[in-house]
Amino acid sequence: MRAYIISIAGAAVLGAVINMLSPDKWSKYISIVTGLVIAVSIGSPIISFFRSDVLSDLSFNTAPASTQGTDIFYRELRQEFERRIENDVKSRIASEFGMDITAEAEAATDGEGHITGIKKITVYGGHPDNIVIGRLREVYSAAEVITVADKKLSEKPE
Repeated sequence: MRAYIISIAGAAVLGAVINMLSPDKWSKYISIVTGLVIAVSIGSPIISFFRSDVLSDLSFNTAPASTQGTDIFYRELRQEFERRIENDVKSRIASEFGMDITAEAEAATDGEGHITGIKKITVYGGHPDNIVIGRLREVYSAAEVITVADKKLSEKPE
C-alpha cells in the first residue's frame, strides 16, 4: 500500500515540476499527460487484478463423491453404443448383402467402464457366410463374430 501511495504522489510531483519548467503554451498538453499518468498510477491495482489469475488459489474437487452415478452413466453409454452398433450392423448387412438379420453387439470396456471397442457381434438369421463375417470384422474391428443362422429373428435371446 505504501508503494502505491508513493507512486501516485511521485507522479503528481513530477507532473507539477514538468509543468512549471515548460513554456506556458504547452501547459494544457502537459496537464493532460500528467493527468493520464496519475490516472494510470491510481488504476494500476485494477489492471494488475485483471492480469492475475484470481482463481489460481482455489481448488476444485472434480472427483464424484460416489462412483455409483459414474457407473450408471458408463453403463447407459455402453448400452446406447451397443444399440447403435446393432442397428448399424442390421442396415449394413441389408444394404450390402441383401440379408434380413438382427444383431447383438457387446462392447469391450476397460476396468473403469470406458468403451474400448467391440468385443463380440452375434448375428441372428440370414445365413451369413465368411464374406459377411469378414466384412463385420473389418468394419467394426470385432474380436469375435458369431452367427446363429438357424434361429428365427424373433428368437433372439434377451
